[in-house]
Amino acid sequence: MNTSNHQQIKRASVWRQRAQPWRWLASAICALDSVYALSYLQPPTRQAGKGARSIISICRVSARGFTLIELVVTLALVGVVALVSLPLYEISSVRVKETELKLALHQIRGALDAYKRASDNGQILKAAGESGYPPTLEILVNGVENPSDIKHGRLIFLRSVPRDPFFLDATLPADQNWMLRSYGSPPEAPQPGEDIFDVASLSPRRGLNGIYYKDW
Repeated sequence: MNTSNHQQIKRASVWRQRAQPWRWLASAICALDSVYALSYLQPPTRQAGKGARSIISICRVSARGFTLIELVVTLALVGVVALVSLPLYEISSVRVKETELKLALHQIRGALDAYKRASDNGQILKAAGESGYPPTLEILVNGVENPSDIKHGRLIFLRSVPRDPFFLDATLPADQNWMLRSYGSPPEAPQPGEDIFDVASLSPRRGLNGIYYKDW
């Protein structure tokens, strides 16, 4: 083998190695039927460069389809992406629900405190011995008559009772989604009573921060 042939073989090997990263791109091009157009073109001129000849050569070879190794690698990559994406999607969904839970608790507790202030200020009639907190969550939406208003206006504290996003039964009314704690009930063992001092989630799950939702 003379020196000229040896140099030509060496150059061809180098160009094949350089063209290898373009194999996937060339396969995609062939999948779009462009390989059929390239297959009937005249061989590229010297000005087109060796890179173009390598791509067209790969396209012609790849017209037969993907190899088994390429398909296995592709399926493996798709599986890895799916395994990574699903947990991230679940965490993102839980974070959205946790944000909704915080907002719902803030709205209900704010309405309970506003009702209590109105009761202490004489805007809501209460009997002796009553705590001044509302007897139900519905009354925060329906409102109560203001005895100090000559027009007998009503005090409204909530537009609607927000739902617990972690409550599974969507058919129940929103005011039945919550754990109710009366004014005289201890925080470690909340129990419903004649009034509503606080609310909490009925979900037994633990939050992403490690705290049970019922303790939020």
